[in-house]
Amino acid sequence: MDSSGRRRFFRLVAREAIVATEEVRGIRHIRLDRFAEVPDSKVGQLVPMIQPGLRISTQGDEVIATLARGERVRLFRSVEPDAAIFRSFNGYDPISKISSDMCQTFGWTPESSILAVRSLFLRLANLGIARTCNYWKD
Repeated sequence: MDSSGRRRFFRLVAREAIVATEEVRGIRHIRLDRFAEVPDSKVGQLVPMIQPGLRISTQGDEVIATLARGERVRLFRSVEPDAAIFRSFNGYDPISKISSDMCQTFGWTPESSILAVRSLFLRLANLGIARTCNYWKD
């Protein structure tokens, strides 16, 4: 196993230890592959943010993240509405507010808007680019 493989392994072990500790304290976690099962009312409470330490740039019509180790990851095309949703992942506004703002900006239905916001968040979370800075309440 090379050094990047070892680092990845230890990050995964550390993440699992944190999740286990928080679950014991009553903080619920959900796996990203089960995120689609979470009702919109719960997803709306989450406050998305972009991981610190990333460099975000555009290349042509693509939005690119450069990770700390120099790896470049394509995020999405730099067109609206994805760009507007991405800019809203500021660590302050919950998904419900972002969704409401997108309804007004783009004339979407609430159902279409929450689906678009939730989908971009999930895609970026799967890439390790986005996370939430809070948990939902039961």
